[in-house]
Amino acid sequence: MDILSPLRIKKTDRVLDVGCGAGNMLEHVDARRTGIDLSETMIERARAKLGNGVELKKMSADTLDFPDNTFDKVMCSEVIEHVIDPSAVLKEIARVLKPGGIAAVSIPNESLLQWTKSLLLACKLKVLMRNDGHTNVEDVDNEWHLHHASLSLFRSWEKGRLRTLRTIRSPSFFIPFHYVFLLTKD
Repeated sequence: MDILSPLRIKKTDRVLDVGCGAGNMLEHVDARRTGIDLSETMIERARAKLGNGVELKKMSADTLDFPDNTFDKVMCSEVIEHVIDPSAVLKEIARVLKPGGIAAVSIPNESLLQWTKSLLLACKLKVLMRNDGHTNVEDVDNEWHLHHASLSLFRSWEKGRLRTLRTIRSPSFFIPFHYVFLLTKD
């Protein structure tokens, strides 16, 4: 899934990665980079990977400690389905995004992913997983997401705080395992 290309990041941009994890996306950004994550372990991994050229902070996505209108670009990849209040996260993204800035927020297409898992499990995937050393294969469909993400649920979370420029279905229109929303603040 490509969340970076649609952002068209310039070297002069100030970029925030909400839920940066180990810095895998920030590694490919050539701009002023800031990453936040709730996990100190992930921040340490990102720091080891990215070095000194990036600002990394342990911080909750629903209470961003940045002034209003700070960032030209914000990315939030596969994060909001894991938080208690996705609306609060999107409200904070809208607050710290500069007017005219672009945010890229991605969510999994839970319905298609669950259907695919069910199909694979019905095709004896459990046997293959057990042979590969997985012991808890009965719970393979019980994900760690707090929300069953969907297009309509995302729109209810977003509530018009940002204007949708485009919705990208990834990897393709016909098989959208993920949705990437390109959003702007007027």
